[in-house]
Formats: sequence, C-alpha cells, structure tokens
Amino acid sequence: MKYILLFLIIFGVGSIKDAGIDDYSATGHDQFSEINLVSDDAYLLKSLSDETIDKELSNLGNKFWGNREVILNEYEDATYVSNVIFSRINHTREPYIFSYDTTTIEYNAVSVEISGSLSVKDVYKGKKNQVTGEAELSGSYNTNKYDKTTEAGSLDVVIYPSKKVMLRIVGDAKVSNGASKYYICWICCKAGTWEIINVLSMSYELVEEDA
Repeated sequence: MKYILLFLIIFGVGSIKDAGIDDYSATGHDQFSEINLVSDDAYLLKSLSDETIDKELSNLGNKFWGNREVILNEYEDATYVSNVIFSRINHTREPYIFSYDTTTIEYNAVSVEISGSLSVKDVYKGKKNQVTGEAELSGSYNTNKYDKTTEAGSLDVVIYPSKKVMLRIVGDAKVSNGASKYYICWICCKAGTWEIINVLSMSYELVEEDA
C-alpha cells in the first residue's frame, strides 16, 4: 500500500508539471496587446473556437501530393498597439524626468503565429507577397526587425505626482490568416492554422494615467 501511495504521489506531481499554463496573449501574437481590424467582417484566429478551426481543416479536401489551403482573411487593414515598452509611476510630490534610450527597442516587421504541425516554410510557400520587405526566416518565427532610425535616440518624459506614464508603439498593419494541410501520397502529414501580421508603420505613443 505504501508503494502504491508513493507511485500515485509521484505520478500526480508529474502530471501537474506536464500540464503547465501557456502564456496569455490577447491577440495571439506576443508583441501586440491590441490588433484592431478595420473591416467588421475580418477577424483574428484568436477569436475562433477550436470547433470552428477543426471544421475549416476538415473541409479541406484530400490531395495526392502538395498543399490544401483556405484563406480566411487576406491583407486586411488593421491598427495595432504593442505591449508596454516601459512604465513608470511617480509616488512623490514633485515631478521628475525619466530618460529612456529608444535605440534599445527592437521590433518585428512581421509576426507569424502557427498552430499544429506546420512550419514557417510551409506557411510562406506561394506567399512571397505576404511579406513587407525582405523577411529572413529563422526557427519558428520571422526575426526581421523593423528599423525606424528617424525616431531613435533619447526620450525624456516628465512624470507628474500621482501619475503613471507608459510608452508603447502604435501603427498600421495588414492581417492574413488561414488553414492548411500538406499531403504526401494521400496521407496528411502536416495540418494547422497560420496568421501573418505585417507591420506597415510605427510610432511611439506615451500614455498617462492616474497612479
């Protein structure tokens, strides 16, 4: 009985560890806190249920060799808000100046999110026009950085008493997403969904709130 109990404890601990909790993203993309689509008919994959995604994948017909794909949204206009770059609160009775070096900011020109067994190369097959500029694909995600040297430098921010100041990046983007399957000899070897966010412009935005 003692050994059985010990086994159950070890198994239980292992199960809890394996379960884990995924990092939460409101948009499905780590660098964006908001993506607002212009068209009411357009949507992000994050808004779709698992049942809807499974249905889209199941509707893709078989093929002897190659890719089957459905484009759900293509080059949809959107605006975005990045995650907070820095946040400072003034709990004193006097205003003070906070300096931040904006040359340290790195930003992805293209954000790719993939589910299932697809790879970045699978997603970009036949989609050369999906990329703004030249994208260098590395690992699971695109690592091409969006370089805006005209706004690089030191940023001085006055933070008043009982105020909170945040810096983030905002701009325009294009959104495309879909579902794909890849077949070899009628066998589905890869399947999943993909979403590409192309950053078209970027600007720094300071937000002030009550602390």
